[in-house]
Formats: sequence, structure tokens, C-alpha cells
Amino acid sequence: MKRQESGFTLIELVMVIVILGILAATVLPKFSAMQDGASTAVVDGTKASLKGAAAAAYANRLAKGQSGKPSLSDITAMVAVEGVTIGGSCGAVSITPAGGSADTSLNLSEWCQ
Repeated sequence: MKRQESGFTLIELVMVIVILGILAATVLPKFSAMQDGASTAVVDGTKASLKGAAAAAYANRLAKGQSGKPSLSDITAMVAVEGVTIGGSCGAVSITPAGGSADTSLNLSEWCQ
């Protein structure tokens, strides 16, 4: 009786590797574009959170009868975003996501000092 062997031929394995290489070449640019979009979304979300926290901190001080505006550190203490560094001054807030670039276009001088 003849024993039948099973398995893949070398040509079949090479074709699979070529197909995987083509798929990887088309997916990588799209993946890097998604990372840039995620970084932009983190900055935009942090901006919105800071604006809301600034308005809430200012309203809280007014409700307590305190004069003056809260500091930027009081406002940033209300906002906790993992992997994001917030710095600068009330006039030019710098938001830097992990692995991203800074965006300094946020101005909170209306609500803080």
C-alpha cells in the first residue's frame, strides 16, 4: 500500500508570504494615519475638558463669593487625561499627547489668571 503524504509545497508557501507582504504594504499607511487622527482627537478632547473645567472652577469661585479667577493649576487638577501633559499659562495652554505634537492655541484667560 502506498502512503499518501500531505503538506504544503514550497511554491504554495512562497505565494502565501507574497500575499501577506502585499496586504501589509497596503495596511501600514492607513494604520499610521489612524494614529495621527487619534492624537488630534486626544488634543481636541482635552481642550474641551479644560474649557469646561475652567468655566466650572470660575463659576464655583463666584458661587462661594470669592473674587478673582482660578489659576491654571486649579483647572488642570480637575482634568485628568492619561498620557497628556498640560502646561503653559492661561493665555497659551500647551497640550501634548504621548508621542504627539503640542497644540498651543487654547486660550483660557477669560476664566483663569
